[in-house]
Order: sequence, then structure tokens, then C-alpha cells
Amino acid sequence: MLDPLRLVEIVTKFVTVVSPKYPSAKYRRSFDKLDKGILEEDLLRKLWKDSKVDNGKNFEFLVALMIQLGFICERKTTSRHDVKSVGKQSFFVPLRLAIKTRQVGQLPDDSQSISRPIYYDFEGYLPDVLFPYLIIEFLNKFQKEGVDPILACNYAELYLNENHHVILSLDKFITKKDERKFLLKMAIKRTDSFDETSKEEPSAEACKLVLSTVEKSFEHSKDGGRRGIPFKRCIPCQCSDQLDKKHFQILEDFTCGKLMCTETGKSVTMDVTCYKRLFGCSSDEDQNEGTSSSHQSQPREGKLLVDKDYDMKKSLNL
Repeated sequence: MLDPLRLVEIVTKFVTVVSPKYPSAKYRRSFDKLDKGILEEDLLRKLWKDSKVDNGKNFEFLVALMIQLGFICERKTTSRHDVKSVGKQSFFVPLRLAIKTRQVGQLPDDSQSISRPIYYDFEGYLPDVLFPYLIIEFLNKFQKEGVDPILACNYAELYLNENHHVILSLDKFITKKDERKFLLKMAIKRTDSFDETSKEEPSAEACKLVLSTVEKSFEHSKDGGRRGIPFKRCIPCQCSDQLDKKHFQILEDFTCGKLMCTETGKSVTMDVTCYKRLFGCSSDEDQNEGTSSSHQSQPREGKLLVDKDYDMKKSLNL
């Protein structure tokens, strides 16, 4: 049986290790890659051997254990020019990633080639390990050899298929008490649209696949009788452009084409048919489930409000 304290030591050797100021020539590039979330086999062997965690006899077992526990995942993208890496393993370690700022060339949220974003609120609390775990989940399922993802501790663009990438990010909001709250943001990007003004949106099949993968990963947190991670699915409200705050509406399902907002003092109907079209059931599926058209067109009142002058718990009616 593996001692829990021993397990902590095994993980911390590559997650929290500080890159030396003057590393040897053999490991200089490996330490540079580690700070970008890429762990090479030679460096991992050295770290474990130097700390007497492993003398080489249990290396494959420990690697398999780290993969099973979700701390690392196999990296299928290797450089053709790095001859020394041929035949060697390398891994992604999202827990080592640095914060990424928005790039100038990054497509805006209102680009037609990116789906409308869906946000997830975790009742004011976002577990630190959730975002790295999601990255691991997508890399394990959809990673393609020869295609490197864009990774950071608060942003990831990941390969889904030949025509789509997944964009995940952590967006920060400030509560009334000046506390930082993070929402997880998810969007699907169409990669075969090279023109930012393209009106070709992501396919509904890709959007549903991403939605299912993300929300099933939340359900895994309940495995083993654990309490799990409660979450609410929400979307930005169109009234935010008229207010000094960010207003979100809870999106319980995708059967409704309209939501009602009263934040501006007037009842305004918000069209959400794009979410229904991309993430909801098809018309045939709606009929099979007995969903009436009158029910779909009935506006629902939004429930979630997040802004710099509003208490998060009150906004969620907790």
C-alpha cells in the first residue's frame, strides 16, 4: 500500500519544483518546457531520483498512477526537430501553467466562428483543481498528434476535431465585498473559418459534444460517494451593455427560445434561439420528448446577476 504522505511527495517533485537559476545544459530546455506545462521523461526521472522517490525500478508504475489520478496526461505532440526526444515520453502538467493575458489576435466572443459562450458558476466557489482537470479530460479524449494546444492556468484552446477547437477560460468578477469570484467560460471555435467576419458557426454536433464532456466531468466529482461540485449554467444577458454591471441569466435547459430580463426597469425579451440551435435537441428530438412549441416560445425570467456592486450569494438566491 502506498503511503499518502509518500504520494504527496511524488506529486510535488514535478508540480512545485523551482527551476534552478543555472540548470545544467542537459536539462535547461526541459526546465523551460516544464514552466510551460510540458514535463519530459528525462527530467521526471531526474527529479524523482534526486529526491529518492524512485530509483528507476517503479517509474512506469508511478507514471501510470499519476495519469490515473489526473495529475498528468500523455503528450502526443512532439517536435520533429528535437532528435533527443525520439523514443522518450513527455506529459502535459496543467498545474504548472502560468497565467495568460488575452492576445490581440484572439477572436472576439461575438465572432460568428465562435459559439456563444456558456458560463458555469459553482455557487461562488471554484475548486482550484477543476480547470486543470478539465484540460486533462479534453486532452485525453481529443488530443491529436502534431497539434499543440494553447495552455495556461486560466485559458486553454484545445483540439476537438478537424474543424473545431474548444476554448476554456476563467473569468474574474468582483463582488460587493471586493472578493474575487471566478466563472468558468466555455466556447467552441470553428477552425476552418479563416476570416473573422465569417458567418459559418460551429456545428451543433460539436457544441453538444463539448457541453456533454464538460458537464460529465462535473458529475465525476460525485464518484465514490463524494458531495460533488454543484454548478449553475448561465449566459450573459443583453442588458449588460446598458448597465454598469455584468448580468447573467441562468440557462436551465435549451428548450426555451427566449428569456425575460427586468434589470433595466423594463421587461425585455432576450432571444436565445442560438443556444437552443447549437446546444439543444433537434426538432425531431423535441417531438419525441413531448416538448410543445408553445412551451418553447414562452419567455423565462433570468435569475443570475453578477457585478462589482452585487453580492454573489444574493444574486444566486442562496
